[in-house]
Amino acid sequence: MERVITGNSAKLIDKYTIEQIGIPSMVLMERAALGVFDEIKNNYYNYLIVCGNGNNGADGIALSRMLFLNGENVTVLLVSKGSGSEEYNRQLDIVSKIGVEIIDYANEENLDLEYLEEAFSSYDCIVDAIFGIGLNRNVSGSYYDIIEKINESDNDICSIDIASGICSDNGKVMGIAVKADITVTFGEYKIGHLAYPGREYVGELIKKDIGFVYDEDLNNQDEANDTNDCFMITKSDLVLIPKRIERSNKGSYGKLLVIAGSKDMSGAAYLCGMAAYRMGAGLVHIVTHNNNVGILKDKLPEAVFTGYDNLSDENGNINESEFDKLREVIQKYDNIVIGPGIGVNDVSNKLVEFVLESKKNTIIDADGINVISANKNLFNLLHDRCILTPHMGEMSRLTNKSIGEISENTFETCKQFAEKVSINLILKDANTIISLNDGSSFINTSGNEGMSTAGSGDVLSGILGGLMCIGCKFDMIAPLGTFIHGLSGDFAKEKMGSASLMARDIVDGISDVMLLKENTY
Repeated sequence: MERVITGNSAKLIDKYTIEQIGIPSMVLMERAALGVFDEIKNNYYNYLIVCGNGNNGADGIALSRMLFLNGENVTVLLVSKGSGSEEYNRQLDIVSKIGVEIIDYANEENLDLEYLEEAFSSYDCIVDAIFGIGLNRNVSGSYYDIIEKINESDNDICSIDIASGICSDNGKVMGIAVKADITVTFGEYKIGHLAYPGREYVGELIKKDIGFVYDEDLNNQDEANDTNDCFMITKSDLVLIPKRIERSNKGSYGKLLVIAGSKDMSGAAYLCGMAAYRMGAGLVHIVTHNNNVGILKDKLPEAVFTGYDNLSDENGNINESEFDKLREVIQKYDNIVIGPGIGVNDVSNKLVEFVLESKKNTIIDADGINVISANKNLFNLLHDRCILTPHMGEMSRLTNKSIGEISENTFETCKQFAEKVSINLILKDANTIISLNDGSSFINTSGNEGMSTAGSGDVLSGILGGLMCIGCKFDMIAPLGTFIHGLSGDFAKEKMGSASLMARDIVDGISDVMLLKENTY
């Protein structure tokens, strides 16, 4: 598990390393510049380093010296008015003395945007060292124009630490941002690197160790209360999947109740149930419409089935005697998945209501989420043993926010909703965000574009249900299950390619993940 930090945390780590450990700021700066130098040296003929007047700009100036002394043709373009930080001024003095070409765009009145267009066209690589991780307001004025011209150029672009214009805390574009081909960051990944829309601007992301020392008490400091760091699950965390016991039976690995499917819609129930079995669940019991039972018995004979039919009459009135049979089944299970393919109607509303009232470990997906969105009184029944798995459209209905609004602020939207409703939330996107009701968050980095296919979410629900059954720590089910889902899709892509990938291939990929876990740990 890796930490993914905010810009504020990065500043605190930097401050601790310098003031408490005693590593000089200039030493860290030299190592940062060297890290970028190692990635881009000898790759281009002409380099333009575009520098603001903070420490990110100072990193860029130090880089220009290294490139110059390596025999490269390099020019520094200064885009901030006035003097900068102490480190910036020292680095600028050094490169002035050794003969690096410096163009002071911000302070020379005869340089305009037309000049920028001509200048950018004469370089092969533009290095973005304008803002770094400290940006906290929208880009405007000449900075906006400069970034716009950088993006319009045909050059390769390398950003130092983070693409200028991206908020390092949440990935938000602050008016405009550099569209980098490569970003070299230092110490830890930042949320803005991984959360959309920022992820679209960093290009290839490379992390360098430059000698930061992390203060383990950082999160207890008053000044760190707004850090809101999160974590990233990696393959090493597969060790968190509980091991099989040599002397065991199906009861040792839990029972999962899957309430899925509706009339003539059996696929969601199958994919969910099959995924749960692949994750190691001891028994899967599927509750679905009678029309589906025969089909599912053929496709998934390992499962147990309870079929229903006339739960309501033609006027929508609930048949209580029939519904009582389902209540009896639900009461026997501690782990429940509800929602895939159940529709949005009076019956599904009643099913969701009863499951929530039972206070069981519950995964709520797809139509289960839509039922809650359509019946806001059900919000009051949500509890801390619930995991909701909305995609952007479902999240829009849950929050009454537009998809665009959520997309621009994915990380904070997910975190705030999970804390407000006291649930664990998986907000599905290209980089899925997971927020737990204890305030912690995760960014998922597994998965691929081929998983944008019907049934993929049903497989995720089954994986989560399977983890519940086999005894995974509850607060790890959402982040670990999401990572396993994506990794299963990555294994499937290796075999099928992304265009041909189907949900059933993701189910098959679960076996590859479990085999990796068994062979490694």
